Amino acid sequence: MKQTLTLSAAFTLCLLIGYGCVPRPPVATPYHRPPEQAVDEHGMTPPPVPASVPRINPLTEKIRARAASLLRSGKPDAAAQVLERGLRIAPKDGYLWSQLAEVRLEQGRRNQALALAKKSNSLAHGDSFLQQKNRQIINRAKDPAR
Repeated sequence: MKQTLTLSAAFTLCLLIGYGCVPRPPVATPYHRPPEQAVDEHGMTPPPVPASVPRINPLTEKIRARAASLLRSGKPDAAAQVLERGLRIAPKDGYLWSQLAEVRLEQGRRNQALALAKKSNSLAHGDSFLQQKNRQIINRAKDPAR
């Protein structure tokens, strides 16, 4: 009886070890927006981004939407407050930095907009859509005619 129990335990242990060595498919991260929603607030469709590059943080997506709504309704100060709060939650979110740069540009704070867009670019990590958006902000901030 004892020998049967030992063999059974050894067999179960081998199965568990073997199961742990089986490769599993990668798990999709929640940071990628489905292609049908991949349009920014200006109606631009971003180019495809490799799966290794996080695009939109779901924790800050609502913050960005709220700030965009406030900015559209002519409340740039409130939009800036919402974005600054979001940056305390996710300081490495390049999209929040970029959106705050847009708000500062709207407020006429060109130097701050320029600095914020550059900060966003430093966090873009190969995200060409975000880099393009930041280049537009930088160009607008440097142009005194606007």
